[in-house]
Amino acid sequence: MSHAELSEVDDNAAAGVRDDALTVVILTRNDVTHLPSCLAAIPTAYPVLVVDGGSEDGTPQLAERLGYRVVRHAFRSYADQRNFALRDGGVSSGWVLFADPDEVFPQAFFDWFEGSVKPGAAFDVAQVPGALALDGENLRYPGEAPFCRPRLVRRAAVTFVEPPSGRGEAVNAEAREAACAIPFVTPVYEGRIGDWMRQQIGVAEAEVVRYPGRRRFVWARVLARFLYHYVVRGGFRDGRKGFKYAAMQAWLELTRGLVRAG
Repeated sequence: MSHAELSEVDDNAAAGVRDDALTVVILTRNDVTHLPSCLAAIPTAYPVLVVDGGSEDGTPQLAERLGYRVVRHAFRSYADQRNFALRDGGVSSGWVLFADPDEVFPQAFFDWFEGSVKPGAAFDVAQVPGALALDGENLRYPGEAPFCRPRLVRRAAVTFVEPPSGRGEAVNAEAREAACAIPFVTPVYEGRIGDWMRQQIGVAEAEVVRYPGRRRFVWARVLARFLYHYVVRGGFRDGRKGFKYAAMQAWLELTRGLVRAG
């Protein structure tokens, strides 16, 4: 049975839904480049819902052509998008896995769900760790702080809330939390590195518009960024990929500085 057929079953099964069933929800907004890899990794046993927040690059049309169910909901915040999917997205399964379009959940995660969650989990939300991948291999020492996201949730018990810091993801305090040891993987970039570099120039230009007063640039920050990732955080232990990642971070720092300086 295809994802599309399962989504139709999911829509019409609310009266007899199994609490151990799982739907994968992907929030999109101009993600036509990333989405195919995310979708391809999801086993066909699970229905998929794509919630699009106003893409202008053909993302929802691509998902529909591939046979996935798409609903459109104007983007206000990530918490609002997730709550819309849980309450008004036509999802009837007991569990929902939220995946960003640039993330890949491995088969091991779904095996964990089938073996450890479905039998009767004593939690409402699983905090799932993330890993970065470069050129098809996970980075062991990327220099980023370890992060987890509340991605697997019991639909009837969880509401997403705005985090106090304004960054990241948070759920209602009453939800019982647990940790999952199997990470999802986010590629540092997809396609050609030149495309990534051009994208970062656009990000830097947007930052200048958003924060017009931040013009001062210290050149030493470029070298400091490289040394932080490659030496301090142990990126050299990832070999060539560790060097490449540290160099990319230094280039990103340089780009931001040059754009700010005008």
